[in-house]
Amino acid sequence: MIGEDNRIRAYPQILAKIADKTGSLPYVSHDIIASFNSKFDFFLPGDASIGPTQDDLVATITHEFVHGLGFASFWRPWMANTVTPLITHAEDVFPKTVTIRETIFDAFFARMADGQRLSNFTDALQVAIEGTTYNSQAELDNAITAAAANIKLPTTVDFVTPKAIGFWPKGAQDAILIETSFPEFRNGSTGSHVDKETYQNTENWLMIFDNIPGKTYQQIISDNGATGIVGSGIRAMLESIGHATSQNPTPFIPTPTNELPPLTVTSSRKSKRRQRRRLQ
Repeated sequence: MIGEDNRIRAYPQILAKIADKTGSLPYVSHDIIASFNSKFDFFLPGDASIGPTQDDLVATITHEFVHGLGFASFWRPWMANTVTPLITHAEDVFPKTVTIRETIFDAFFARMADGQRLSNFTDALQVAIEGTTYNSQAELDNAITAAAANIKLPTTVDFVTPKAIGFWPKGAQDAILIETSFPEFRNGSTGSHVDKETYQNTENWLMIFDNIPGKTYQQIISDNGATGIVGSGIRAMLESIGHATSQNPTPFIPTPTNELPPLTVTSSRKSKRRQRRRLQ
């Protein structure tokens, strides 16, 4: 869909439905689809006490629900040495053209070193790559490598450098650090969570990549001095991508476009659960 800055990005299906007044976009039956490993010993509401290795199921479900609301990045390795936004194309079909797209979540990413928005690099990649017909995989790979070098794309390093990328919520003076601490890009964790080291003991603990075993979500909230399971920083991130709250009752509504088909994104933590959220 087309956002405030007139860029086309992928949005979660739940926001696409709000914007699509005519119902013209293609949808799947559910906005969020999650599966949980029944063999894992989760702590359930009503259980007497949580064990030292148990994860709180309510916290786990809420974490995945927030992902389903659009807390997800499309930046990922294209090849071993190039981290780009999602490059969409028909697999193994040549000749072909490609498109390069971010999610609305990515729209708020910027480098901590110099404040450059990652969307500016996406724009440059689109100019360099889109509109050309590629006759082979090697030709496409070479074009992406050359374009990344030409624009001095920093993301391949930034996404594996701790505290290198931040999410700037609308109207905020400070960024919320994104998880970039792994020495190699970890799909499903890198880019789509907040920095664990910074936030695991704060009100924004919910969206670190890892579980917090041995504590109920109520205990974690109390320990961190929070007022609820979703911290103010996480709420500000969701408000920024377009969700209405009592503090943000009239968010910007994007313009629907059929330019992108529905996309499915997957994530998991410790392989205990896997969730899909529809992005358009």
